[in-house]
Amino acid sequence: MNNEIDKSNLFLAIERKLLIIQRLKENNELTSVYKHFFDQFKLFLYKLPKNNVKTIVEKAFNNQNIYLGVTFSQSDDVKKIFARVVLDNNKLVAVVLNSKALEIDITTGDSDNIDNSIYATYYGILRAAILLNKEKIKKDNKLNKLLSTYFSSVVLQAIEKNTISSKKVKNLIYLSCVYLYYSHFFGMKFYGILNVIKKNYKEHYDEDFEKLIEKNKVYTKLNDISNLLVDMHLYSNNPNRLSLNMIFNISLNNYNLMTSSFDYFAPMVALQYYPTNLFKVNKRMPSIILKEVDSILFSYAKKIDFMSKSDIHIRKLTIKE
Repeated sequence: MNNEIDKSNLFLAIERKLLIIQRLKENNELTSVYKHFFDQFKLFLYKLPKNNVKTIVEKAFNNQNIYLGVTFSQSDDVKKIFARVVLDNNKLVAVVLNSKALEIDITTGDSDNIDNSIYATYYGILRAAILLNKEKIKKDNKLNKLLSTYFSSVVLQAIEKNTISSKKVKNLIYLSCVYLYYSHFFGMKFYGILNVIKKNYKEHYDEDFEKLIEKNKVYTKLNDISNLLVDMHLYSNNPNRLSLNMIFNISLNNYNLMTSSFDYFAPMVALQYYPTNLFKVNKRMPSIILKEVDSILFSYAKKIDFMSKSDIHIRKLTIKE
């Protein structure tokens, strides 16, 4: 089993261990925990300037789709799962906030970082938008070009400058990143990816790349990039060094999300546009990439059908993605 599937399964397994904390008492009033938490949540939300986060989180809040979750896992990996999403019949039933990862006291509803809960809610909604629009997103050329460029920027920033001998080498590295992006996230094969590159990245296309990548088709995942570049003679140092440089630059958390599944990766990129410490911000990354990724994902999120009366539905559901 490959690393990407292992990692995604790990994240989903952790998500499924998040137990939803009951929100209503028998008289259908909010419990004191939720009342206190929502009081803080609403106060900070209303203070936010008008932006994508406020618009869509306000909608989920007013529609009562936000829940608290608790996990009994002791794994550090649980920190990577800030918000779980519950979907049913192509609707968003709930965004379940991970109280442990977000440092929410489940006995009182108190939180010293309530802003993180708001941004985690946004992260969850963007994830839902992706999961509900998989086929459309696969065909979204602008979004995929932005995200593949993000990945290539992470790689290029991790390579020692004196080892990139020419513009041609830099471009071949860029194309290698694009190739793995489409293979990793969409399961595309050699000729399909080449057709995408010729059509959507024609300003970068190089016949030499086609010859090089054909000899190295065994590499299909984002975390193969270090070995791929070595085997293509585009990087001469130890491949582990390149991987460690990337982790140092963007953090292990961001690296794990980037190399897992699309719905973990893309919202992480979008959230870096905002003033939150949920994810380490790469200050060398052009902010226009972050802004445009956020804008496109928000356009999908606006079309989400938020399920009403979610409390009743939650009781009926066997929770699953």
